[in-house]
Amino acid sequence: MGYEVTEDREHAPVKGGQRANFLVRFMAYRPCLVMLLALLFALVLSALGMVIGEFEVSADNDGWNSRNTPVANKAAQDSARLNLWAALRGEEQDYRRRSLQLFSAELGSGSGASAISEPAFNIDDDFHGHDLLALYRMKKKGENAVTRQSLMEICEYEVKVFSIQVREDVCRRHDWDHNGNNELVGQCYQPLSFVTLIREYVFLTKYPNGENRKFVPCDKLFSEVTDEDIEAIADLYAYEAKYGSNQIPDYYFNGLTGKDMVNDGANETMLLRTIFPMREGSVDRAYDLHTSGKLEATGKEVWSLAYDVGDAELTDMLIDDVLQEDMIMAVAATAIILFLIWFHTRSVFMAFVGVIQVALSFPSAYFAYKLLLGFKFFPFLNFLAMFVVMGIGADDIFVLFDKFEQAAQRNPGATAYELGCEAIPQASYAMLLTSLTTAGAFFSTAITPVAPIRMFAVFLGMMTLFDYLFVVIICAPAMVLQIRWVQAINTKGPHALRYLKLSLLDFSKSCASCCGGKPKEETITQKVLVIFAKGTTALRYILVPGLLALFAYFTVVSLDIPMPESSEVQLFPDSHIFTKWSKWKNDLYFSGDGEETSWVRVVFGLKPGDTGNENDPSSKSDVILDDSFDVAGDPEVQNWILKYCDDLKAQSFTTQRADCPLNRFDSWLRQQYNPDTNSYGTLSLPLPASEFKKWILTWRERSDHRAKFVGLKSEIDYYQSGQWKGQHNDGQGPYRPSTSYEEEEIRFLVLNVEATVKWNDPYNKLKSQFYQWSDYIESTRPGAPVKAGKEHFFFVSEDFHWWDTNRQMKNSAYFSALLSVAMATVVIFVSNGNVLLTLYSIISIFCILVTVAATTVAMGWELGFLEAICFAILVGLSCDFIVHIAHAYKESKKETRREKTLDAIWAMGPPVLFAAVSTSLAGALLFNCTILFYTKFGAILLFTMAYSFLMIFVFLAPLLVLAGPTGNFGSVYSLFYSKKGEEAEAK
Repeated sequence: MGYEVTEDREHAPVKGGQRANFLVRFMAYRPCLVMLLALLFALVLSALGMVIGEFEVSADNDGWNSRNTPVANKAAQDSARLNLWAALRGEEQDYRRRSLQLFSAELGSGSGASAISEPAFNIDDDFHGHDLLALYRMKKKGENAVTRQSLMEICEYEVKVFSIQVREDVCRRHDWDHNGNNELVGQCYQPLSFVTLIREYVFLTKYPNGENRKFVPCDKLFSEVTDEDIEAIADLYAYEAKYGSNQIPDYYFNGLTGKDMVNDGANETMLLRTIFPMREGSVDRAYDLHTSGKLEATGKEVWSLAYDVGDAELTDMLIDDVLQEDMIMAVAATAIILFLIWFHTRSVFMAFVGVIQVALSFPSAYFAYKLLLGFKFFPFLNFLAMFVVMGIGADDIFVLFDKFEQAAQRNPGATAYELGCEAIPQASYAMLLTSLTTAGAFFSTAITPVAPIRMFAVFLGMMTLFDYLFVVIICAPAMVLQIRWVQAINTKGPHALRYLKLSLLDFSKSCASCCGGKPKEETITQKVLVIFAKGTTALRYILVPGLLALFAYFTVVSLDIPMPESSEVQLFPDSHIFTKWSKWKNDLYFSGDGEETSWVRVVFGLKPGDTGNENDPSSKSDVILDDSFDVAGDPEVQNWILKYCDDLKAQSFTTQRADCPLNRFDSWLRQQYNPDTNSYGTLSLPLPASEFKKWILTWRERSDHRAKFVGLKSEIDYYQSGQWKGQHNDGQGPYRPSTSYEEEEIRFLVLNVEATVKWNDPYNKLKSQFYQWSDYIESTRPGAPVKAGKEHFFFVSEDFHWWDTNRQMKNSAYFSALLSVAMATVVIFVSNGNVLLTLYSIISIFCILVTVAATTVAMGWELGFLEAICFAILVGLSCDFIVHIAHAYKESKKETRREKTLDAIWAMGPPVLFAAVSTSLAGALLFNCTILFYTKFGAILLFTMAYSFLMIFVFLAPLLVLAGPTGNFGSVYSLFYSKKGEEAEAK
């Protein structure tokens, strides 16, 4: 059969369908030209996007907080005043929330008389940064770690690690001895732990004259200490932790035991910690020790081990390594998808074209993202879109290929042109429906107020649309071109290279020609799927009501997906040593001001708001002033704020610690010389405006940090005019206003109060305290003076901002799911015009969502950052298969419900099956990754594909056979044209 197209055949109607439009006929007639022009178009877009758009990946850890929410707007103003303070002093801006690191290992010196006043190992007060920190948690719940057996095993582990430190030269060494004992200079610091406390007890009680000052071996140590000694030390430790250290130095209360040691009253704990002092620059070496397994515990310990360094650098280093390893798994998953494209299309050529079109959709989408939409922020997360769209692109190629095959089955002997004219419109329309619903679902996720996820959703939606465009203008002409080549090769008779060429274009035809076989009119896949559908539809009276009841239960379960116990983002599985360390450290007892505390600011003089670009984390808000605030000119405001701070400290959700500038200023005033009275101690608040400004400016200049809490108009004007850039006194100190105190204005005032929560507390605990603060602030607002800014003063905290981010993520996940379903409803209804078919499709999509969500709940998932991203992808992927089958059912020319349903399965079952298999296998391969996000992403892919495919056969197909629309029943479009007109149009 030749591949030339005559003039008559070019304009002849295609068998079994309507006449194709000009663009389709041109594409089918000139496939090579169209494909080359499309490739050129895609390459130009890609070049423009990558070159003119100046492709750059933004910091992956930037922007992971909500913006433009009520809580976020308060945080934006708090950040703006801190940026103001930093900029005027030539320091780095962008005061983000504090880093997620372990409590500082800084150790204070002992206070007061001390029976153990001089540590046996001369521990200095300069411990910091990169110390190796080991945690031991009892394996059995309720067991005490402060026992002879547990402490003996901890001692042996300390000896092991200390020996490694000495051998590897990573320990910190004494550089001087403040006691004048040069014996320790150059020696390694010994580990600091509860075992060290026991060593000091033995040293001072057994060797009071200083003999045997060297390290006591574990067996000798515990042969000289009794169970009563250990119990006495534990009792003393718990007592002094509560009431102040006297015999035990302060640094033993900086996270060496669990909180239960002090708080539960039993003087027991399940958790202990050891600090192994490390020298500067030894983190890389410590990481090598970790990867080599030398730091692991050996033997049959009664406790489990976890460790890291003080600022979690070992975790960060591991992330860098495993990301590279996991990316290999992601590439392997992509290779599986490509293999299945080849396997289903039987063409190396089409698999290669598929890779090209998906690869080009990335830079083309970046062109639209950056140059058309104007987005600057491009998070590293956007690279994941390539993997997602690879699966979507494979689905589209399967649909395109099967439409061509089905056209060939209906039209034996048709030319490539004729097949293209029939298959391209059908495939394009079917792919358009799924692309619109999928892209719409991704775009709906952009409602989240977290910039990286919003930008990921937008970019993923853009890639989906470009993938559809390129499948139509690149892959469709390539398919026509391939058929032409195959038909041309088959007309030339036997040739040495014939079978090689056919194997690259269509492997099955190569085998069929070689073996004398003929192409089959119906594939085995079609036969098997139709048989399977016949079996499930026969059980429709059982499956439909039973599954509806089950889905109702899944809906209730999925709505109750829990929030994380901690707001900390978990990157490794629960069993990973760094994950255990991250979770266990929260139970340590600290006596200082580390990460275990939370500070809440009450801000007067600023209005909540964010003038920055919410889509760009580098775009920060300006200070928004409240013009009604006037603390200097109204003595009533001064008195009210003084009392307000004291009242805040008395609340149940705060501690007694606070940093209130007016209170400190008032205390300072009382110590100053008053020239009016020629005496000390006669100055105090309130003061008249001129006196207030004169004295508070003097007080403010005595300490630079006070500018963070007392803002001046001159500084704000100078900052927001942009003059500060490069002109902050050439590094000679902070900017000083030249305005006299009479002309100066106090524009904001900040109270800093310690709360009783911390940022990584459970979601519900943070929620409870947030509303306690909110209720208190609102209850005090009516009684505030007008010039205190009573309408706008607010409270803010990094911890509450982090809680708000988690809250917005959960709410956005639910709302975007509903919005996605609504958009899918519109697309499906417009495509078929049938109310009943649309209803069935949406019910099926919703059932897929709640089934996947219920499965993740059963697996113990929580709705954190990683899960929210996965669910955003889930909504987009769950629509495709249902839309394909619903469209095929509507397009079927069969008469009965059963025939129409089986015809839809026959037509769209194979591409749906191969799309499900390819994406599921890729998802399963990701289970071998280390990073938790990749494994969860793989699970979402697997569950979504499996449930979507099963939903067609066990629910949608039985439902269509049971009560599917036939004829014009349920069709809105039938109201606008007669049946006679419809029949005439079909002819």
